[in-house]
Parts: sequence; structure tokens; C-alpha cells
Amino acid sequence: MKENSDIVIFLVYMILWGLIDILSWLHVRSRPTAQDKKKWFDRWCIIVGAFVLGFMGLIAVMWKAYILIPLFLAVGVGLVVLNLRNTYFCGSCGKRSFSQNWFSKTFHCPHCGERLR
Repeated sequence: MKENSDIVIFLVYMILWGLIDILSWLHVRSRPTAQDKKKWFDRWCIIVGAFVLGFMGLIAVMWKAYILIPLFLAVGVGLVVLNLRNTYFCGSCGKRSFSQNWFSKTFHCPHCGERLR
């Protein structure tokens, strides 16, 4: 019985995660300006990050692996911060781009060349 409840919880989580991701992608894509896209991207990134961390915490509690909760929290928050810091929306072409170089002081849009950082 325990294995079936784990499978159901995982399937519900995956369906909800997929719906949240599709809705956030459509919502961010429909924003008219690069500033609006960045603002809503940041908000959705935090919501999805909290959702994923909540699920990981639930699984850790269900499996009685309490020592993993701080590890999940640290890695999850780090990934959300990196995603927020290194995602840009170009004011010129409106496309999203990611900076792969975490320590660079400058970053230009790979689509049109405009300086983003």
C-alpha cells in the first residue's frame, strides 16, 4: 500500500509541476516589455522553486530522511538564485537569454548583440 501512495503523490506532483511550468511560460511570454517579462519570470521562478522544495521536503519527511532537508534547501535556493541572476530579457529583441559565465561583468544578447549586463 505504501508504494502505491508514493506513486500517486509523485504523479500528482509531476502533473501539477507541468501545469505550473506551462502556465508560467505562457504568462511570461505574453508580457509586452522586457521589464515585465523579467519581473514575472522572477516571480514564477520563485513560485516554482518553492513548489519543488516543498515536494522535496515532503518526500524527505515521508522517507524519514530529515538530514536531507537542509541539503535540499541549500541546493534549491542556490539554483533559484542562479536562475534569477543569470536570466535576461533583451529590451531590443525581447528574447530570453542565459549568461553561462557566472563571474563576467558583461553579457550581450546572443540574438541581437545588445548589452544586457
